[in-house]
Amino acid sequence: MKNECDQFWGKSDLLPMDAILDYWCDNKPNECREAKKYAIIKACKDGEIHYESRAPWPAGVLELVEKDLILIRRETFDVWAACFLEEGEQAIPPIYSTKAEATLLKIIGALITIHYDKQAFKTGGKPNASAIEAAILGKLKRNDGLRDGTIRKKIPVAMDAIKENLSTW
Repeated sequence: MKNECDQFWGKSDLLPMDAILDYWCDNKPNECREAKKYAIIKACKDGEIHYESRAPWPAGVLELVEKDLILIRRETFDVWAACFLEEGEQAIPPIYSTKAEATLLKIIGALITIHYDKQAFKTGGKPNASAIEAAILGKLKRNDGLRDGTIRKKIPVAMDAIKENLSTW
């Protein structure tokens, strides 16, 4: 975890813009922070990232951001941000919505270690999420609800959920 608040942000499906940028930029002010902010604004305007307004009047995305009245929908942000991240990296804390989801992630992590414990599915001793995703999608007749990257994003989260219980990988 990056900080002690991650567990609480991990329960939220709506996130303030500043919280996303603070986490994604490691709380460091830099030029990339502004670039990421305006990329998020454009993605909101284009409908790639969904958001909610806290303004009691109709307002555009830029005005909502400037007045800190925008809440970003985590699910759509996660999908959008995935294309900018290195494998295993996360822009915001992973979401653990329920104990059941955390348990399922542990099961998925265990299944990955059993079934994909071959060199072809590893990179630098870690799971190669892209190769595992391709193998899983190759076995499915249909990929209902599984967009490109959906499985790939969950693999590091699943492996993280079981890391203290792993003897080898």
